[in-house]
Amino acid sequence: MKIELKSIYKKYGKQEVLKHVSMEFDTGIYGLLGKNGAGKTTLIGILLGIVKANSGEVLMDGKSVRLCQNEFLDKIGYLPQYPKFYKEMRIDEFLMYMASLKGISKKDSKEKVDWLLHEVNLWDGKKKKIGDLSGGMRQRLGIAQAMLNEPELLILDEPTAGLDPQERIRFRNLISKFAKNRTIILVTHIVSDVEYIANQVIIMDDGDIVCQGNIEQLEDSIKGKVWEVVRKNSDTMDDLDFGKVSNLKREGENTRIRIVSDRQPVVDASKVRAGLEDVFLYHCRGDME
Repeated sequence: MKIELKSIYKKYGKQEVLKHVSMEFDTGIYGLLGKNGAGKTTLIGILLGIVKANSGEVLMDGKSVRLCQNEFLDKIGYLPQYPKFYKEMRIDEFLMYMASLKGISKKDSKEKVDWLLHEVNLWDGKKKKIGDLSGGMRQRLGIAQAMLNEPELLILDEPTAGLDPQERIRFRNLISKFAKNRTIILVTHIVSDVEYIANQVIIMDDGDIVCQGNIEQLEDSIKGKVWEVVRKNSDTMDDLDFGKVSNLKREGENTRIRIVSDRQPVVDASKVRAGLEDVFLYHCRGDME
């Protein structure tokens, strides 16, 4: 399934939230990356039909989704940023209930629920009440319900927000497991969520796309614009613009400082290879000059 968003424009009052945004999604994992307020969630809302655009069009395999809305929605699985659960329900009860809402037969529901409970590692806790689950378990339950209809398009909005590092890694691995033969859109402001698993990354800022491509292409796009400086901890750092610092690491008596800048920031700075976090900083923190 190929999804196209063509010149999507949205404003609230006088504020332009999306500025004629166009993008395409095919099979694979896409990272939709941007700061809070960049327009990511609004764009996904328009894709899902939850939010109405002022202008523009969403296409599925070249056909307007307005003409095939039910067919389109049947092919989508969605985990919102703040999923709502029935806290008194058990895990297995909730999944069976969601399966019935999606029109899945009782026989098929039982098979799918059992399979998904194993896939997301919730089988041993399936009788637990949702209100007693940890944040990581709730997110795994959320992706299980999104997968019930075996969607061709899976949309995950800020799925790792609030998770500890171990749960974040576990969730990323889970996304990779479900990626075969489907399109996954991972919406996030956390660079590490997409750095290791995304086939393509789209970076948004202020309602528009500022760059897109695979990780290597994006890193190459700012080649020669990432610098490193090593200073003794006792040295003054008044000559550094910390608005351009992407990383600062203490190593014994020294501090290693990574700086994103179009020009050599200080005379003792040397060029280093860019990472995705540097790309994000370069495009989403204004003019680097």
